[in-house]
Amino acid sequence: MAQGLRPGDHLRSKTNTGYNIKTKKMTTMKTMLSLILLFTIALPASSQACSCAALPVEEQFELAEYVFQAEVISAKLIGSTRIEIDDMFEKIVSSGDRIEISFDPIRNFKGESSDLPHLYTVRDQMSCGVTIWVGGFYVFFVNSDGEVSLCSGTFCEYAPHNNNKTKEKFDKIMELSGTTIP
Repeated sequence: MAQGLRPGDHLRSKTNTGYNIKTKKMTTMKTMLSLILLFTIALPASSQACSCAALPVEEQFELAEYVFQAEVISAKLIGSTRIEIDDMFEKIVSSGDRIEISFDPIRNFKGESSDLPHLYTVRDQMSCGVTIWVGGFYVFFVNSDGEVSLCSGTFCEYAPHNNNKTKEKFDKIMELSGTTIP
C-alpha cells in the first residue's frame, strides 16, 4: 500500500470530495435564486389588480355612451388567449380574455340599448372585468365599443353581496335619467 493512503482511498474520486458537494449546492442555490428573480420580474405585470379612480355615479353616467338595465341571457368566452411559460408549467388562461354578453334590455337610462347586439367585458376582475351571472340583473354603463368594466360603473342589481349602496346608486341613475318606476 502506498504511503499516506488508507484502505478504500483508491475508491474515492475528486467528485466525491466535500469541495465538489459544496460547489453543487452553490450551483443549485444560484439556479433557484435566478428562477425566483426571473418570476419576480416577469409575473407582476400579469398579476396586478384592477386599478381605476372611483368616480361618482354622476361622472360615470356622463362618461358612458349607454346606460341601461338588463337581464343577462348568456355569456361566452371568446378569443381565448393561452400563455405557455415553460414545459414545466400548465398553460394559463389570461385574465384579459373577453366575454361576449347577450342581454335582454329592461329599461334605457341613456342611449338606446337596441343599438348594441352584444356587450363585452374581460374575464376577470383583476383586469377590471365585470363578474357576469347568467340570469342576473345589471345596470350597464357602456362605452361606444360595447365594453363594460368595473371602472365604467356597471354593477349587478340583484346579488347576495349587494347592500344599500347598490340601491342608492340605482336611485341616483333613475334621478339622472329622469326615469320613474311605473
